[in-house]
Amino acid sequence: RIARLIYFPMKLTSNSGYLLCFLIYIEGEFMINEFMNYAVGQGGFYAGRIGDSFNFIYDCGTTRPKYCLNKSIDSYINEFNRTKTIDLLILSHFDRDHISGVLDLQRNYQIKCLVIPYLGPKSLLFWEFIFHFYTINVAEIKEIILIKNDNDNDYDYDNDYHNEVSVSSEFKIKVKQQKNYTPSNVAWNFEFFNTSYLSVMKKKIKDFEKNLSIALNNSGQSNLTGNISAIDIFKILGLNKIIKIYDLSFKRNNRNNISLCLYHSPYKKYVQEVQIAHGLFYNTRVNCLNKIKTNATVGTLLTGDFSLDDSNKASCARYCEFLGWFNSIYDSNSDVLFMDLPHHGSKYNWNNNFLKILNKDKTYLFGNASISNRYHHPSPQVIETIRNQEIIYLQCDDNNFLSYTLKL
Repeated sequence: RIARLIYFPMKLTSNSGYLLCFLIYIEGEFMINEFMNYAVGQGGFYAGRIGDSFNFIYDCGTTRPKYCLNKSIDSYINEFNRTKTIDLLILSHFDRDHISGVLDLQRNYQIKCLVIPYLGPKSLLFWEFIFHFYTINVAEIKEIILIKNDNDNDYDYDNDYHNEVSVSSEFKIKVKQQKNYTPSNVAWNFEFFNTSYLSVMKKKIKDFEKNLSIALNNSGQSNLTGNISAIDIFKILGLNKIIKIYDLSFKRNNRNNISLCLYHSPYKKYVQEVQIAHGLFYNTRVNCLNKIKTNATVGTLLTGDFSLDDSNKASCARYCEFLGWFNSIYDSNSDVLFMDLPHHGSKYNWNNNFLKILNKDKTYLFGNASISNRYHHPSPQVIETIRNQEIIYLQCDDNNFLSYTLKL
């Protein structure tokens, strides 16, 4: 039997420093799995530890000043993951508020596997630009996997096997088609959803390449043909010029709709107990600490900035595709669900009909948004609808975090 210690730094008053609040419990023949949605404001930073041998992260970034993210990354380094390894890093999409902290993670950890959404056959050079934007060193990442939807048949994966695709001499990526990810050392399942409705995004990537070629020609240099790399283009055009081309080629909604969704849960195992803590990250109290006895599957749905909207033909097709995927892995009669609200709780990315398939007694919704942000996230209408359905909602912002522990 092993005693496990969890502690939360808690500020007593404005002048009296910090108190460490300790939570101690005894492990018998159980495996303890811990999950943390950090207080980063308008962004996302979700971390999981499966037993003592597997660490993963879904998104790491914010639009807030860097110190807001740094305090959470410091807590992750000093308290949550004291190894030198992140086994799995998942980036839902390429917006700054979901990716800006990756460099800080790389400074402290070896990233074994990076998972990103597949955006079409012309997207590899584009991803190279994104990594160069944020100075992410892909050479130090052991494996990079692009998650591709089964219905998108415009790329030859050579019978589901790895293909080495060289975009430039600095960037080689292993492209792999797979719907889920099961670690070899822990019994945990990662199910991914990437929409097949990528026609708009593919066009935008082509526009991005076209605008880059025009800018290169105007500068007296070669276009994108030949062996020119993303690093070469950065040297020729400069960062500010490329940012202008990027903004000209893409619009926010197009970027959000390609978010890679994740559902993770124990592999063929029931959870015996769930402990939930929600409160202020470095302040006066933990708002609630719940312990739930259960004998069911407990899963977590992470949605990035994906949209559940079904108000037009295109969005309805995308939503129905997502719903088919989700219903194939979630059973409302038995499963407990933790879920983050899409796009920080925006009303434009929400769908009230989605609540109808959830079990209100076994669902915990949470959101990530800065206090008094200019987007008015999360939407008051969305939160009111959720609470009218008597579903628990836990807000995570600049100060408030959510953590939960699953005992198997």
